[in-house]
Amino acid sequence: MLRRLEDRIRELCSEALSAEEPELHAVFSKLKSALHEHTGRLRKLAGARFAIPENGHQQDRRSQERL
Repeated sequence: MLRRLEDRIRELCSEALSAEEPELHAVFSKLKSALHEHTGRLRKLAGARFAIPENGHQQDRRSQERL
């Protein structure tokens, strides 16, 4: 799912480069929204990666890498 979002961001960047003034605002608005969604997904991934389990102890790095 992340790949599709990245593809959409690339497509919107390409559209922004070739867009004329009247449609530029709409393209930037879509791009801003897609970037916001991407940032949110990255935050969730980072939060899940570094979250402390319910027992309050972080696993050591070696056991995390196997997950």
